Amino acid sequence: LQDRIDIVPRPFAPIAASLCSDEDEVVERVADLASIGVLRRIGASVDHRRAGYVCNSLIAWNLSGESADSAARRASANPWASHCYLRRLICSNRVEGWPYNLYVMAHATGEDEMTRRERALARELGGGFISMRTVAEYKKIPYIYAPQS
Repeated sequence: LQDRIDIVPRPFAPIAASLCSDEDEVVERVADLASIGVLRRIGASVDHRRAGYVCNSLIAWNLSGESADSAARRASANPWASHCYLRRLICSNRVEGWPYNLYVMAHATGEDEMTRRERALARELGGGFISMRTVAEYKKIPYIYAPQS
């Protein structure tokens, strides 16, 4: 169930076939796993590149105090922003000249659209920012919390 599930009218049928099992049995086992809390949810995730969003950028600001929190809330309201983090700077790990604490991951269908989004966000949030375009993606997996026993 951690692998891709096909988007078909009966998504558990291919799983059952791969297990040489009955579809109803697979559905029942999935329901059992959910009822005892082993399976929290089954959800869909959109591959933004296949959906046409080929330009991605991590945009960072250096903001402080309440303005940082307010800016983070405004930035995260944009539908094209998939992630928005306000981070605390750790002095012992601080890279000289790297003061950024607000990060917004933005997605666009092209460079021109991304530039427009950056400019609009800069007008709204103020302050100086940097934008780092994605060149290649090496790893992207959902985080699964598994407490140590």
